[in-house]
Amino acid sequence: MNEKKFITKEQAVYILPDGNLIHTFYQLGSSLVGADWSREEIIEKIQKSDILELTGEIAKGMGHGLVAYDKDTERQSQILFIETNAERLEEVENGRNKEMNCKKCIHDPICQLWRDQEKQDASCYVEEACFMGVKEVLNWAKVSLENRKKELLKEKEELKREKKKLRKEEHPWGTR
Repeated sequence: MNEKKFITKEQAVYILPDGNLIHTFYQLGSSLVGADWSREEIIEKIQKSDILELTGEIAKGMGHGLVAYDKDTERQSQILFIETNAERLEEVENGRNKEMNCKKCIHDPICQLWRDQEKQDASCYVEEACFMGVKEVLNWAKVSLENRKKELLKEKEELKREKKKLRKEEHPWGTR
């Protein structure tokens, strides 16, 4: 089974070929419907898309190493395959371009959160996280923080009960 590899919007723009026209296609059943889009149209599509993913070997072999689609996409025919620059695509796949530096991206704070909360080394998580979409990372962080908030609220309630219990033990006749 092939592992999905997600990239950032910046990486997607980086792997586009040079020139003003970029070839794309949609897969409609067993047919491919292709068209040239202007660079500006493709960049706008990339910016508006929820998911940017590297393609498999077949599409890559056809020179289309990127797909763009939304999270509510239901059919293959809604996924846009986008032409890419082979050398830059390889750089992104192998983590050799500047956009893949986790120290500069949103994943670094998330990894620190993981270390703090889970008391584990997150180094194995850092490299893989770069292929996660920013929305997925932020959702994970939100859930983690919400869970921690619930834990803290429980602890706060327990401390209140303990404080009340101690006051009663201190002053059995009640407090003023």
